[in-house]
Amino acid sequence: MSVFLSIVIPVYNSQKYLRLCLNSICTQIKTNIEVILVDDASKDNSKKICNLFVKKFNFVKLLSNKKNQGVSLSRNLGINFSKGKYLLFLDSDDELSKNSVNYILQQIKKKPFCDFFFLRSQEIYQKKIDLNQVLKFKLKKNKSIFYMIKDYNKFRATCWNFLIKKEFVQKNRIKFDNILVFEDQVFVTKILYSANYFDVLEKPIYQRRLFEPYSLSSTIGYTVVISCLKIILSILKLVPVNQKLNSKIKLFLISRINYAFKQLLLNIVNCSYKDIINSQHYISKIKKDFIKITKSKNSSIVKNSFYNIEKLISKNFLNSYKEKKIDLLKKFTKDFRNKKVIVFCAGSYARLAINLIKKMKIDISFIIDNNKNFLNKKLDGITIKNSCYFKESIKKFKSKNILICNQNYNEFNKIKFNLISLGIKRDSIYHVNI
Repeated sequence: MSVFLSIVIPVYNSQKYLRLCLNSICTQIKTNIEVILVDDASKDNSKKICNLFVKKFNFVKLLSNKKNQGVSLSRNLGINFSKGKYLLFLDSDDELSKNSVNYILQQIKKKPFCDFFFLRSQEIYQKKIDLNQVLKFKLKKNKSIFYMIKDYNKFRATCWNFLIKKEFVQKNRIKFDNILVFEDQVFVTKILYSANYFDVLEKPIYQRRLFEPYSLSSTIGYTVVISCLKIILSILKLVPVNQKLNSKIKLFLISRINYAFKQLLLNIVNCSYKDIINSQHYISKIKKDFIKITKSKNSSIVKNSFYNIEKLISKNFLNSYKEKKIDLLKKFTKDFRNKKVIVFCAGSYARLAINLIKKMKIDISFIIDNNKNFLNKKLDGITIKNSCYFKESIKKFKSKNILICNQNYNEFNKIKFNLISLGIKRDSIYHVNI
């Protein structure tokens, strides 16, 4: 019997939510589907849980890496092993919506000509559907998805937003590059770049779990910098030499490079000067491909839009940028040295900011974040409290300096306004700008 769908799940130290993830899938499956688990040398009970499901369900397969390979290579292993006509990727702490498997199979049979289907998602236990900037539309053949994305800069390039025909992946030699962080960026870009036919499934399929502070499991510093350099290099290689690119595709490629560049700059401040020297290998490769494009039919894309790459390949740019930011942070934090401060926000940007603040010998009492699922968890060893705790003890905190670690300036202003309304002095509230 042929397999219609292969669900690929990389697993690494996922014991907390892995059973919930697998139950959400296995209770729906009747036939023609396989679930491929790729254990990436987990150190907890994840592999044991995987084996329990392998024994219970004959459609669950387990592959094991002898040593930790990272999510990209684990997904590639799953793709190579898969027998399904279509591929679906799932993170091991997320879930599939009820009755979604049957819905997916119905859509595959109705529209077999589609190279991929774009999937809607929701946060677990939330009703709001995440459209991820992809507009609702009536399917038109030969209509590129680049025309259907409302805002390229806000588009989230995540592989689990896609149901992909395996034949299409094989024909176009698409796989995950060996990138440790933001690995989806290149894979998704290649999918969108190569596809001719697609559709959007409006019913939410994917359930995202945002119960942990993002930064608890995130990496900062050199690993992110190298990943971003690899992303920029891979995106540049998609620009053809002898064929002009569609303007929409140009804009999308530029948005992916700008995203990687922005993340690179945020993380370079956490790198040592030795790390920056080590990154020059990739910068040299980027420079080489960048020069190729300047001599191609797409030279206009360089002149008008790739100014961030021009900065990146200029001599000593990263060193100079780091030094400038460190000097600014020293000036910013000099009044807080050896004092206790309160930090607002517990996202990935906060992880970066807190790491730098601690290096400046600033004592953080606690972190405030309104995500109820973060309550009493720790970020870099610092306890996360909620706004209720802050309000209840407001008299005790009125004399404290408050550092808001939110990159979005509008969000910073909202938090600042709320703090002032609670009686916090305006000159005690600061925006941490990396």
